[in-house]
Amino acid sequence: MELHDLYRNTFDYYKLYLKQRTDSFNFFLVLAGLLVSATAVALTQLGEVNRAMYLIAMALSTATSVTSILFKRLDARTRQFIGATETILMSYESELGSKRMMLFTTTEHLRHNPAKGATTMGKVFSCIYYMFFLFGLLGFVASAVLIVM
Repeated sequence: MELHDLYRNTFDYYKLYLKQRTDSFNFFLVLAGLLVSATAVALTQLGEVNRAMYLIAMALSTATSVTSILFKRLDARTRQFIGATETILMSYESELGSKRMMLFTTTEHLRHNPAKGATTMGKVFSCIYYMFFLFGLLGFVASAVLIVM
C-alpha cells in the first residue's frame, strides 16, 4: 500500500472519530435533557401520595449525573483516538513532503497555542457535561429534602 493510500485511510479514521464524538455528544444532550425534564416533572408533584415521585426524581437525577460522567469519559477516549490519528497524519505529511497536504503539520501549533480568548470544542463539551452533572446533583439534593419534609 502506498503512503498516499495510508494517509487517505488514516484520514477516513480521523473523520470517523470526529463524527463519533459529535454523534455521541448529540445523543448525550437528548438523553440528559430527557432525564432532567423527567426529574423536574417528578419534583413538581406535591402531596403525601406523591412521595414515590420524589424517589423516582432521586433515581432520575442520579442517572443524569452518572450519564454525564460516563459520556465525559467516553469523550476523553474519543479525543485520544483523534489525537493519535492527528499524530499519524502529521508523520505521513512529513514523509509525503507535499506543501498542499500539510494540513495537520501546519496547524499543530494552533492546538497547543489557541488564540487569546478562544476556546475549544473539548472545553465546551466538558462544561456541558459538568453542568448536567450538577443538574443531577441538584435534583438529588432537592429530592432528598422533599422526602425528608
